[in-house]
Amino acid sequence: MAAGLTFDAICAAIRLNTAPASCVRRLAAAARARSVADPSLADVPLLHDLHGYGPALEWGLALVDDLAAWRRGELAFTALDRCVVLASEPGLGKTTFARSLAKTAGLPLVATSIGDMFAQSPGFLDSIIKELAAALRPPPCARR
Repeated sequence: MAAGLTFDAICAAIRLNTAPASCVRRLAAAARARSVADPSLADVPLLHDLHGYGPALEWGLALVDDLAAWRRGELAFTALDRCVVLASEPGLGKTTFARSLAKTAGLPLVATSIGDMFAQSPGFLDSIIKELAAALRPPPCARR
């Protein structure tokens, strides 16, 4: 039940002097809350509603199913086929696919671009690496 929850979320659910059933209810609520999609994706279609993505769509749907199994504790995180590179000409739907995947899987989406990173830094490789690391850094409560 606690698969995918941070240490802080688990500690918040298990409280002294409360009934075990209450702790379990709080753990279940935390797991459900973690599975809710990013609110900035409200206008994005679900992955099941996309068309024309071929093998990428098949991979994405399999990932969503595997994430659900991982959250239920039925699959190890290392067993997830979670690495992908989407490549195509501009305007063919890579960002739409990523946003739809995030919404369907109930995951937050970190939206950035290398162009933005160059624009917000002196443009040297070390600056770009620092910008990328900052964009991908988890929030303080998620680190452990």
